[in-house]
Amino acid sequence: MMTLPWNASVKQLRQFAWFAPLGFAAIGWMTLRLGASMPVFWGLCAAGGVVLLLGLVRPTLVRPFWIVSLALAFPIGLVVTNVALAALYYLAMTPLALLFRGLGRDALGRTSKGYQRVDTAFDADSYWRQS
Repeated sequence: MMTLPWNASVKQLRQFAWFAPLGFAAIGWMTLRLGASMPVFWGLCAAGGVVLLLGLVRPTLVRPFWIVSLALAFPIGLVVTNVALAALYYLAMTPLALLFRGLGRDALGRTSKGYQRVDTAFDADSYWRQS
């Protein structure tokens, strides 16, 4: 299981503080697109600036923002990763496998019983290729 870095170093907190204004501005832009007013956008941008200043002056004061962002981003990352992998598998690999099965292509050289065909005459120097 993956462990989250709840206790970030001062360097990580300072790096987080540098990127916090971008994150707050992105959240403000999204709220603006959803119908919020301009003061909400500017308030979030100002909050990002405050986090940046806190991170430059005293990075340990940024730790609550770090923990909240980590707690929000980790589950989102898990869901997005699983959905992306499932989409790749079912939308790319499955049709390709069905196409190969329909064409009769068998790159592993399996027989109808599921075993691999072994050619009796092959070079013992190369076990990777039997054909």
